[in-house]
Amino acid sequence: MLLHDENYGELKIFFFCFMKF
Repeated sequence: MLLHDENYGELKIFFFCFMKF
């Protein structure tokens, strides 16, 4: 599952926050 950097940047932040909890 590869996404463009534009969308990947926002998704990465959201995923990181989600996994932190």
